[in-house]
Amino acid sequence: MKKSLISVSALIILISSTFLSLGCSSQTRVALGMAEGKLQPCPNKPNCVYSESESETDAENFIAALNISNHPSRDAMSTVAEIISELGGEVTTQKDHYIAATFTSLIFRFVDDFEVRLDTEQRLIHFRSASRVGTSDFGVNRKRVNAVKQSFLQRLPQ
Repeated sequence: MKKSLISVSALIILISSTFLSLGCSSQTRVALGMAEGKLQPCPNKPNCVYSESESETDAENFIAALNISNHPSRDAMSTVAEIISELGGEVTTQKDHYIAATFTSLIFRFVDDFEVRLDTEQRLIHFRSASRVGTSDFGVNRKRVNAVKQSFLQRLPQ
């Protein structure tokens, strides 16, 4: 009985240490930023969502952009930045057409990158939300983008 308790305790400590180490390593990285005027695509992992996908085979990572064609866009990015902060994110870069932010999990301090790009020609707001480490995010990034989109739409005048 005593050996089992020691083994289980050691396993719990090992798993917790691994997660804490991954959480710490995720804090040292930075958002990818844009390339050729677009947000960077997702890696081949399910812990990322991306609205600028050009391939229909990337359904696992695809999330629809927010269409703002019927709404004024002059304040769109400041509204998105405000929503990010309200949802617990930290805006690290804010420009006219680009926002980079981070969200940090409470327990193991995992950092997720959240990026937004305003496409003024097509009147779309594009999103990229990705975990910096690991493979699975249990759908957190997709839920986060949907929460931002929903909150944005609720703020528009009817």
